[in-house]
Amino acid sequence: GFFVLLYVAGLFVTAPLFSLLYLRFAGRRTWLFSAVYAVVIGVVLYVAFELALGVPTPPGLFLD
Repeated sequence: GFFVLLYVAGLFVTAPLFSLLYLRFAGRRTWLFSAVYAVVIGVVLYVAFELALGVPTPPGLFLD
């Protein structure tokens, strides 16, 4: 599922969404913790890949 969503929606949507769902349902964390973690993951990935390194990431079909 991760790779299909990565292909369709791109990295900056997929990683936070899967972090949120995994932490909430498999990790049994609270919604608040899961949501904050997902936002932090999204921001860190964006800053690291787009701003700091300039590495192109897969945009996905919808953002392409």
